[in-house]
Amino acid sequence: HGGLLDIVEDGKTGVLFEPGNVEALASALGTLIKQAPLRASLGSAGARRQKELFSGDGQAEQMEAVYRQLLEARHV
Repeated sequence: HGGLLDIVEDGKTGVLFEPGNVEALASALGTLIKQAPLRASLGSAGARRQKELFSGDGQAEQMEAVYRQLLEARHV
């Protein structure tokens, strides 16, 4: 809910559904229970995404990209 949309990309790093939609939750859980390769893929992609967003290196790279954009905009 809320901030998860910044982290979870539906079908790539996790499964999203509308809050309170019990049927969608049940369907998503049923799919994940039945499909071990999908669970593994989502878990791996989610871990990579988390590392990109929240590791020291990932945050440093993001900040560097922002600074580069600011410098480029200044020289245009």
